[in-house]
Amino acid sequence: MTLVHPFSRLQLKLPSIETLVASDPYEHNRHCEEGCFITFILTKCVLSSSNPDSLQAMLLYGRDGNLGCARPGDQVWRKINTSNNAKHFVDAIYFQNQFYAINAFGQIFAVKDDDSTATRIAELPAEFIEDVVEYLYMVESEDGTLFVVSRRGVQVPPTHLGYLTEENTFRTLGFQVFEVDLSTNKWSKIQNLGNRSLFLGFNSSLSVDASSNSECKPNCIYFTDDFVDSYWYLAAEEYVEAGGKDTGIYNMEDGSIGPFFETDPFHPFNPLMWLEQWS
Repeated sequence: MTLVHPFSRLQLKLPSIETLVASDPYEHNRHCEEGCFITFILTKCVLSSSNPDSLQAMLLYGRDGNLGCARPGDQVWRKINTSNNAKHFVDAIYFQNQFYAINAFGQIFAVKDDDSTATRIAELPAEFIEDVVEYLYMVESEDGTLFVVSRRGVQVPPTHLGYLTEENTFRTLGFQVFEVDLSTNKWSKIQNLGNRSLFLGFNSSLSVDASSNSECKPNCIYFTDDFVDSYWYLAAEEYVEAGGKDTGIYNMEDGSIGPFFETDPFHPFNPLMWLEQWS
């Protein structure tokens, strides 16, 4: 695996994917006849720094949402274990000089440098879960606040073009934003983002000061289509538009959702990506 800077073309070597496959019994034992298409899912890669001499990478990977860490030059990925064998991690962030990961159940785990064990330090309170949570994101604001954002939606992949209706196709219904104090496991629901704009996506999530950027709408959440099945299933069917349908701008004040493209940005296999400029 290689990290490639899209503009400078700088390349940093990371360990082979095979070192993760070998450590995962399910992935290691997947065999099929010749011609079968095998995928090894790499959900997300999070970096600790923009400095190539000191960065560390955390990877979300595999069918069960596992964690792995490595530095450029390492020969193998270090698989991260948890005390209660927690899996299904959906997002990660490097926050206050440490990696944190959140799973589908709203449990946040901390991973110290060069450690192979993640420790659970916080959990989304049950009373804050209003509906089925489609996805969870972690975002650091400009002032160093950690937000956890839950995304509510419908995830029903259509099997063919005639199955698509407003009622049974996938779509986002709304968001909830929480401020989290990791030292006390205190969660506070945020009703108004003020001048902030949040950008959420599979590859990267970020917070932007809308008052200093005229292109951003304050108190809004920009989101990409992160429903993986919309790319996998729809691309395999006769529905040529595939994924990308569920993108838009969510208004925190009135709960409305509007488009940020004049037409839907359909793509057969790749979600949209936010590009963040590091200082």
